[in-house]
Amino acid sequence: MRIAESLSRRFLYAGLIIGLLLTTGSLLAARAEQRTATKPVCADDNGGITLPAGFCATVFADNIGHARHLVVAPNGVVYVNTWSGRYYGNDTPPAGGFLVALQDTKGEGRADVKVRFGGSVQTGSAGGTGITLYRGALFAEVDDRIVRYALPATGIAPTEAPTVIVSGLPLTGDHPMHPFAMPTPKGATAAMVAQGDRLFHTNSCVGCHGSNAEGTPLGSDLTKGKWLWGDGSLAAINRTITQGVAKPKEHTGVMPPLGGAQLSPSEVSALAAYIAALNQRAER
Repeated sequence: MRIAESLSRRFLYAGLIIGLLLTTGSLLAARAEQRTATKPVCADDNGGITLPAGFCATVFADNIGHARHLVVAPNGVVYVNTWSGRYYGNDTPPAGGFLVALQDTKGEGRADVKVRFGGSVQTGSAGGTGITLYRGALFAEVDDRIVRYALPATGIAPTEAPTVIVSGLPLTGDHPMHPFAMPTPKGATAAMVAQGDRLFHTNSCVGCHGSNAEGTPLGSDLTKGKWLWGDGSLAAINRTITQGVAKPKEHTGVMPPLGGAQLSPSEVSALAAYIAALNQRAER
């Protein structure tokens, strides 16, 4: 995926183009909860971007405002943070909140459901840049704050008011945006942590460890830096996931190898990176 120059001056009219890149034979589009075969229907001009031979692109969504950062949830919903204000000449943004949830329910490579939420011009907001998923929640920059939204049980847009994580960030200077990233363990990448987050919340992990990874009677708390099996290194976590736990020390749930899921070695590494990231704050 890519946003086709929506941030450049050339496209100040505000458009989001997410290029769904595909090889000649197949479109790489996976949805964790409901997999629908995506039809490889590409725009005649590849959405205005130049691609090498063997690739093409669709315009996933357009006219949603000045798109900044985006993140894809395990169920395939795309969350986008948009911004306005003096950086874009104080033009008029689309009505509604600056955060946008996009969903392709038809498998055509285009968002047919668009829901705006969060602060708006009417509430005195100018939007934001940074956005990510972490520990089953959506985090976003809004003006001078980073906020946390609980993901909804139904629908695609959060329905509860967000929790403010940090506030009072500077809004002066020529670049008053606040990109941010969640903890990344040494030896892993942010992409691995994000993939591990998705895998954790779409496989059997939550059944024993809970959706917040803070444990249940069946499985241990994975957030407090207390390691029952190994030293907490990526290698040790990887080994525990791969081998499972046949004889739990403190809980009632037996963990089969790979948690009973079908995971590739790279997916196991991503899960290990996510679990290690959950503990970085606890171990400081």
